[in-house]
Amino acid sequence: MFKKYLLYLALFFLPLQTRWIFHSGLLNGGAWEYGNFSLYASDILIIAAFLASLYSAIKTNSRPHKTFSYWLSWALGILLLILIPLSISPAISAFKIGTLVIAAMLAYSISTSTATLRSNALTVMLGAAVSGLLGIWQFLNQSTLASTLFGLASHDSATLGSSVVEAIAPDGVIERWLRAYGSLDHPNMFGGLMAVGLIIASWLWLSRQDKKNSLEYIAIIVSTVVLSTGLIFSFSRASWLAAAVGLTWLLIYQIIYKKIQLKEAAAWLGTLIIVGALISSQYYYLFTPRFSGDTRLEQISEHERIDAASQSFTLISNHPLLGSGLGTYTLDAAEHTKAKQPSWFFQPVHNIFLLLISEIGIIGFMLLLVMLSLCLWNLYKRIASGEAVLLFVLMVPLLIIGLFDHWPISLHFGPLLCAAVLGLAANQAKHESLT
Repeated sequence: MFKKYLLYLALFFLPLQTRWIFHSGLLNGGAWEYGNFSLYASDILIIAAFLASLYSAIKTNSRPHKTFSYWLSWALGILLLILIPLSISPAISAFKIGTLVIAAMLAYSISTSTATLRSNALTVMLGAAVSGLLGIWQFLNQSTLASTLFGLASHDSATLGSSVVEAIAPDGVIERWLRAYGSLDHPNMFGGLMAVGLIIASWLWLSRQDKKNSLEYIAIIVSTVVLSTGLIFSFSRASWLAAAVGLTWLLIYQIIYKKIQLKEAAAWLGTLIIVGALISSQYYYLFTPRFSGDTRLEQISEHERIDAASQSFTLISNHPLLGSGLGTYTLDAAEHTKAKQPSWFFQPVHNIFLLLISEIGIIGFMLLLVMLSLCLWNLYKRIASGEAVLLFVLMVPLLIIGLFDHWPISLHFGPLLCAAVLGLAANQAKHESLT
């Protein structure tokens, strides 16, 4: 029972960014996020949940089911350790592997949990909804509160460097609107969390069986409203696309396998439509630049992404088989840029596949690709199960986000969120094999 509640705490506080930076990264004389060594409050909760799960496994003499994916994960881990001395920065690669170990602890704790998938998913949804409420407040107030205790940085629409939408208002005045950050470091990360949370909330709503649990029902409805609103206010196009794909697949599944409850589906769809209509009626002109891409900021963003993708091929060609080292992309880019640029200029390429090939090489990437393909295939084979479909439609949107952004790999929260989804998939497969 104790380990179950420790896991609930870890999942609920997953978006918490409170951290202790015990080594500050510097690049070209400026602060460098990708060189920071930090310990997050969420890490401590995850380690505690892992130790409780490990103690329980030892006590009951439980052993993991040694599938092909199990051995592939060990092979990938050993390869990453071997690559540390070959990295252009062994210290950064070693620390990055340490963060992946914590992500693996989370996946293990979830996979061995005796709690139901619904309970774990509900906890993730509620944690995301709290971050969503914060993001809604930030957008409506057009500023954020700085808090060391909660790991929040200050952002303002008038401050250069803040993520904003620049649009022409109905009165012809150019406005800068701050995008919602929530409890995370960037609106794209916040949007990704909102997309995952909204898909979970939708699955919980559409698959609801216990009609008497009114408290859970209210929590799901309120969370759906909050998460969909937060998703819109993130103005993250990749997250919009990921959510649209995930929700569409979820609805199609309900229809094909005749598990749809028309009353519940109508209420769910009506809620999403109402939220979208209300926001669009008030802020319709803010969406135009995000879709047209013809404003100054949008064009700058697109050019930067294209340049980064082009640069990634050059970096890959320098270390094709083994990569430059885990977590070293921005350092590698700085070393191969002729003109000296400030530290903020160097950002990972906005594509996790190019980023991974650059850092761990073709060999490491192929191992990881086989693992993910096997996981998706195993979920697809069990897609008739209502629980397997949730995990399938969560993994695919995360991969979609990865096509357009780097945070699922490069920043602390990304690997944890991915690990949580993989852990839920492993747990669901274990429980299904026992029934």
